[in-house]
Amino acid sequence: MNRRNEMAVTVENLSHHFPGRSSRPVLSDVSFQVAQGECFVILGPNGSGKSTLMRLLAGIDRPVSGHLLLSGQSLNQIPRKTRARVIAYVPQIFPESFAMTCRDLVMAGRAPRQGLLGFQSREDSRAVEDAMAFTDTLDFKARDFQTLSGGERQRVLLAAAIAQEPSIMLLDEPTSALDPGHQIRIMDLLFRLSREKGTTLVMVLHDINLTAMVADRILLLKDGRIVSQGNPAQALTLDTLESVYGCRFQESSRTSSNTLRFSTVSEYINNINK
Repeated sequence: MNRRNEMAVTVENLSHHFPGRSSRPVLSDVSFQVAQGECFVILGPNGSGKSTLMRLLAGIDRPVSGHLLLSGQSLNQIPRKTRARVIAYVPQIFPESFAMTCRDLVMAGRAPRQGLLGFQSREDSRAVEDAMAFTDTLDFKARDFQTLSGGERQRVLLAAAIAQEPSIMLLDEPTSALDPGHQIRIMDLLFRLSREKGTTLVMVLHDINLTAMVADRILLLKDGRIVSQGNPAQALTLDTLESVYGCRFQESSRTSSNTLRFSTVSEYINNINK
């Protein structure tokens, strides 16, 4: 059976709101599926519920209603230790007070695969070295995580997720603090994980063009509701983007591989530059 036809993640009629806050739901009746080995990107403006959805997928929060399934099994019925071997979650924000060396932090990603006493094996050391090499963070091994820049921290956190060797990676804006060079290198790495190792990627991105380049399928959210989903050509139409983001877009070009590229249009700047 083709693993790409197996569903790694199934979300059915998911709704969520935060107790004690406004009665407006953060997510409303969200449903989608992610195939094994797929690169699935969640897009949407600020406040559309993207990070909340990622926390629900990671099992950190429980939805008010709806169902979350991993390979057909309810997320709530999967033991926490087993879940930690399957899912790696890289959040958008990481605690500032997290004091340890970068190597120790990446080694912490191996915890779900270690025994009860947490002894480090040669396999653990190899996985850590490989993950840090992949993310170009070997030079940071002995450095305190707190001394790194935002972009360097993001790469170390990605290394920890890769060292975990999960079948599903949840990444909340993995390129947000990276310079353009490291953005492309990290996306190349993630694409390799998907294509060569069959790792399922569920990512939140803000860059529409980057999304169009890497995503197999896209989920576009606004105000906690699905506006569109499908492959880039289906999900990213000019009318849909303008409706979701509240500004004008134009299709600026297509690459040699027929990848869509968009740019925003500012009436004020255009008039100034005339």
